[in-house]
Order: sequence, then C-alpha cells, then structure tokens
Amino acid sequence: MPTAAIGRIEILKDGAAATYGSDAVAGVVNFITRKDLDGFEVCRRLKANAAVRDIPVIFLTTLQSADDEERGLSLGAEDFIHKPFSPAVVIARVRNHLALSRASRLLRSRNEDLELAVAERTRRMLAQSEELMRRKLELIAAQDATVVAVEDISPEGIEAAVTYLNEERNIADVALLGASAGAGGTMGLVSQQPDLPDQIILLSPNSVVDGLGASPKLFIASEDEPVADVSTQMADTAEGDDNEAIILPGSAHAQNIFDTDQAEPTMTAILDRLNEFAN
Repeated sequence: MPTAAIGRIEILKDGAAATYGSDAVAGVVNFITRKDLDGFEVCRRLKANAAVRDIPVIFLTTLQSADDEERGLSLGAEDFIHKPFSPAVVIARVRNHLALSRASRLLRSRNEDLELAVAERTRRMLAQSEELMRRKLELIAAQDATVVAVEDISPEGIEAAVTYLNEERNIADVALLGASAGAGGTMGLVSQQPDLPDQIILLSPNSVVDGLGASPKLFIASEDEPVADVSTQMADTAEGDDNEAIILPGSAHAQNIFDTDQAEPTMTAILDRLNEFAN
C-alpha cells in the first residue's frame, strides 16, 4: 500500500497499538490472523483503553464468515475489509474513517467547551443575583421606605398590604413595585387612590392607565417586547414631574428581565430610584 497516500504510518508490532495510549495514533489497520495476539484481541484491548478507544480500527482479513465480521464490529471496529482488496479502496476507506474520527473529536471538544462556558455563565449569573439581592436588602434597610412587591394579586390585596403597613406597622412611606399583571393590579388600585403609594415602579405594564397621581413613577420594559411603547407613553403622559421610562435591549418581559444580562442595570435603576425618592 503506498504510505504517502494516507500520511505518516507507524508499524506497531505484536499488538502494541492496544497499549500505545497516545493521541498521535490516528487509526489502526488491524490484521486478524496472528497466532500470538490476534486482531480481535488487539481491537478488544484498544476499545477497553480510554486513552485510545476513539481511534478507528479497520480489519483486513481473509476470513469470509459473517460471524467473524459481526464479532469484529461488535468489539467496536469501524470497518471490516476482506482480502483480496484494492489498495485504492482501502486508502479511501481509511481516509473516510480518519475524517469521521477527527470530526467527532472536534465536535466533542466543542461540546466540552460549550458546557464549560454555560457552567461559567450560570455561576456568574448566580453570583450576580446574590449581589443584587444583597444590595437591594442593604439599601432598603438603610432607608425609610418600605417596598411592596406586587405580582398577580388584586387591587384589593395590594391595598390591604399597604393598609397593614400604614396602620399595624406604622410605616408611612410605601413604594409599589409591580411586574406585568402585578403592574396592572397596581395601576388599577392607584388610579382609584392616587395618594396611596409614595412612588411606583412598574415592569412591562400591559396597558396605559390614567389617573395615577403625582407620585414618582418608573416604567421599565424591553425594546423588543410588544408592550414596550406602553412604558414610554406612560412616562410621557402620566401626572407628575418625576416620571421616567427605561427601555432595555432584548425582548424579556417583566420579571424575566432578571434572568438576562439586563438584571444588574435594572436592579441598579430600581435601587437608585428608591433611594432618590425615599422620604
């Protein structure tokens, strides 16, 4: 067989390839009929060795039995070529198996790199979330305002929470923070009792509501979500001089913003707002 047609070839005698253990071995052309260490045993040892099991093994043999071919393939061989053979065909099949092996190694390497990248991103996001929560708790503890976080509850439930804080806990300054449906419940209540909250922070409100009073209002939404224009319109038209809309990159809706890379700037904006208008 013309070796130049395939590339550099090493002769590993007496089954030495089975314990070679080097990435330098790209493929093994295996001969079955040795008496001291037959090709089946060489293949078995190769596939049992984690360092070399991914190396493609091709049998060249005079054996014609389907049972022998089945045995070789069941041991993990990639191909089984019967003698007499055409050197050109053998070279082509070796090249094909080497190409498949290289592609598999590359794909596995890229998958491993991707898994590492995902793990690192998850670690950073968890650390970021913990830091944001720590900053939130520190700021709220340092100021006089109490934040009522609203999510999917009725205006009556929000009012009851504020009343409890005012009357039972003697807390006069309350900021309402609502997202999506919680934003709708907040606006429904405040439109009836505009003097109830000291400030309002709404994430991705779904519709424009009038009559929210003069308390400071912050509206936050993602630029590619369908309701982004609601936040912009509310900031422009709502009563009061301290209204602001923050439109973020992306399409995350409401509390899902905190699962994106916009979590930190969003929380920073909320905390800055709470601190600026806390009485």
